[in-house]
Amino acid sequence: MRIAKEYNTTEASMERAVRHAIKTGWHRHNDDLAELIFMNTLQSTNDVPTNSVFIYTVSEWIRVNIQYSEENGSSII
Repeated sequence: MRIAKEYNTTEASMERAVRHAIKTGWHRHNDDLAELIFMNTLQSTNDVPTNSVFIYTVSEWIRVNIQYSEENGSSII
């Protein structure tokens, strides 16, 4: 992975760091916002999303929110 090489680390270390950041943030999240963004992508409220689910879901939510804002002059939240 290019980013790992650029920062002189391994892909496994990067994966672990992302997983840790998601897990740590997930336990401190705003329940209402998490429900708005993740809706039905998780089985229960105790589930922590995988790296790929988290990154995809958040990036898709941002893309939709930006598009909505540009079209309507306001944001979803």
